[in-house]
Amino acid sequence: MAYIMLLSSIVILSPVTKKQETNNIVTLFYIFLLFFACTRFGVGTDYFNYYKIFSGLPDNLSKYFNNLTLIDLMSYGVEPGFSFLIILFKSLNLSYLQFIAFCSLIPLTLIFYTIQKYSINKTLSLFIFIANYYMVYIESALRQGIAMSIFIYAVLYLISTKKIINYFFLIFIGITFHLSLIVTLIIPIILKFNKKLFLNKYSVIFLSIIAFTAGIVFLRSIVSIFPRAAYYMGGDSFYFAIFLKSLNIILVFYMYTRVKNNLSQTEISLLKIYIFGNMFYFFVSSISVFSRLTEYFIFLEIILIPSMITFLRRGKILVITVYILLFSFLFIKDIDSFLYQREYYSKNIFNYKHVTIFNKEEITNEVPRTISIKYFNNR
Repeated sequence: MAYIMLLSSIVILSPVTKKQETNNIVTLFYIFLLFFACTRFGVGTDYFNYYKIFSGLPDNLSKYFNNLTLIDLMSYGVEPGFSFLIILFKSLNLSYLQFIAFCSLIPLTLIFYTIQKYSINKTLSLFIFIANYYMVYIESALRQGIAMSIFIYAVLYLISTKKIINYFFLIFIGITFHLSLIVTLIIPIILKFNKKLFLNKYSVIFLSIIAFTAGIVFLRSIVSIFPRAAYYMGGDSFYFAIFLKSLNIILVFYMYTRVKNNLSQTEISLLKIYIFGNMFYFFVSSISVFSRLTEYFIFLEIILIPSMITFLRRGKILVITVYILLFSFLFIKDIDSFLYQREYYSKNIFNYKHVTIFNKEEITNEVPRTISIKYFNNR
């Protein structure tokens, strides 16, 4: 209920349009979400998996460089930037709870700063972020969440300043937290393409079909060489995901045809990257593990979609309603998936509890104790 009330409160505040009032709303939600994320315990699908990594890495850099081989580092499955951050915290005698709080502080600060600076419809940006990204990339996939927050700041910085070297520097920092961010090195090339390639509905339909067909062929060739790759196929959710992406593109083009004369160069650039990300998704969607590569491009929707909606003159209420229903559905779908992934005793989404560091033992009433046993045994 805490999560649903959080999302509902943003919907209630969405009609607020005065600049100072929306700035205050963003600041208020930043403080609240920061406290919410920093004080959580056992919440998120990878919470205790990261604890295994935290407890396994050495407590000083000399041990890290002298005693760990490349194979050792690969066995932890984390990039050097994230490993360094863990070792730094351990060398300062800081706890895992403090480490989790810091890993929430970094992405939330960058994302909320970006919303404050670049979004022209801040409350709707907040809604999309909390509904579609907060639980997945702030509470669960910590490394990619940090990488995504660095990316969204870096790409808007690139568009506004044209400083490519600085962009690459920020992306390389992000890559040390999640290697998948390497895919965004292509962004400066995408921005050089003529906008007609990505903003003409006929070329987008044609290229999307080509990408989807090529992806299926690519998948079959991969599975024929590596049969175990079939494990990563999307399954039944694959077709539903394709439907949602197609719906998103239709909505975006519906708005674009009506507001294209009002869009700034920043919004046009974001739109090009966003459309490219969707086409890229059609190519890799048949292999679920690869689809996460496209999240960086799609993440820009927290700035892009609210801007386009703001410029709509007709049909604005209808579009807002569709997006609220769509993202609310995805929000509930994420909670439902967490209940099954973490083996929660109750599969009722209203029983998905936000356990905090102030009542840590409560987590054992929600999920099997075997999930958290290593943490409690080390206390």
